[in-house]
Amino acid sequence: MTAQKQTLAAILAKYAGHEILTLDAGTSLARLGIDVLDIPVILLDIEDAFSVRAEPVGDDDPATVGDLLDVIAAGLAAKDAPRAYVQRPRKKGGWMSTVAERV
Repeated sequence: MTAQKQTLAAILAKYAGHEILTLDAGTSLARLGIDVLDIPVILLDIEDAFSVRAEPVGDDDPATVGDLLDVIAAGLAAKDAPRAYVQRPRKKGGWMSTVAERV
């Protein structure tokens, strides 16, 4: 297993109540014994473990291990993507401006 899958297996094992030895992308979370109400907390654990923002890909909550792997991949891609620099116009007349700037 990759490091991502090992970390995800450790997170899922905490909520499943048993050790998870293998992760298949098609395995449903319900089959692992994970309750639907645990999914938001699992997403928070993913955010902490991978230092990403874990947002479900699509409209539905993740239902399979593959969905959670997609959430991790999307979070890592967004984290590594360069952010555009937006130069904001400088305000004149701030508290530390000179008389010449206020005119």
